[in-house]
Amino acid sequence: MRFSGVFHPLVTPFAASGEVDAGAIARNATRLLSTPLAGLVVLGSNGESPQLDEDESDRVIAAVRDVVPADRPLLAGAARESTRATIAACRRAAALGVSAVMVRTPSFYKNMMTTDAFVRHYTEVADASPVPVLLYNVTVYTGVTLQAEAVGLLSRHPNIVGVKESGNDMQLLADYLSASAGEDFVVLCGSATSLFSALALGVHGAVLALSGIVPDKCVELRRLVSEGRYPEARALQTSLLPLARAIGVQHGVPALKAALAMIGFETGDPRPPLRPAPPAVLNTLRSQLTALGLLAEEPAPL
Repeated sequence: MRFSGVFHPLVTPFAASGEVDAGAIARNATRLLSTPLAGLVVLGSNGESPQLDEDESDRVIAAVRDVVPADRPLLAGAARESTRATIAACRRAAALGVSAVMVRTPSFYKNMMTTDAFVRHYTEVADASPVPVLLYNVTVYTGVTLQAEAVGLLSRHPNIVGVKESGNDMQLLADYLSASAGEDFVVLCGSATSLFSALALGVHGAVLALSGIVPDKCVELRRLVSEGRYPEARALQTSLLPLARAIGVQHGVPALKAALAMIGFETGDPRPPLRPAPPAVLNTLRSQLTALGLLAEEPAPL
């Protein structure tokens, strides 16, 4: 299985009690399976994975795996700060049936997270993981960066099949593409605000919060770039930018959950210390969703 294409990182719904709502995430996943998305991701940054207990993480994976067909890729975040704990998380995710694991860079001891440390960590994880491993770089949250040298070395491991870069650093993405080895190793982007640029560079796909709201448009953008229809792709990117920014670096998970709820997904509020999106952000999201034809325009007051 090659992990190219556009994937959506599912949010984790919480009930009013604050508990994980496994039924809701399964229903959300089922709805998204009717779209042209390549597959789904659970327990990513947008799934509030650092906020979940181990048993909650396992319940989320199991609930989604139950509704995702075996031939549709299901990726799961499995990062922990220690190599030992990461291996344990990978093994549990594999036992629950995921297609591959995404392993975020450890980051607490930032000044010691060198290329050598990352290569040793990921090599040990990949050696022990029963399923393929995708490297996951998300500097905005971790404060560390997986350099291209490390990706190049790790791409030669038979059980490391790709890397996801969540930022807008086109030079880093280009370096990942240049350094990686093997036809089956994929480079995925994670920022919808620079999707056109990343696809034009040659990335193999994306893991995008935006793709849960406008899956057809995200997949269409990838198709247009692959066909060399750059003016159309650029115009589509421009139309998506306001919403991409709002649910990305501007307002993050609270805005993503709010936007998904507005179009009928079950999300619940974010788990504290994250707070729900404030009224001003909600008004902005309604306007952006309306502009994209996802919500009906409200009638003007008489």
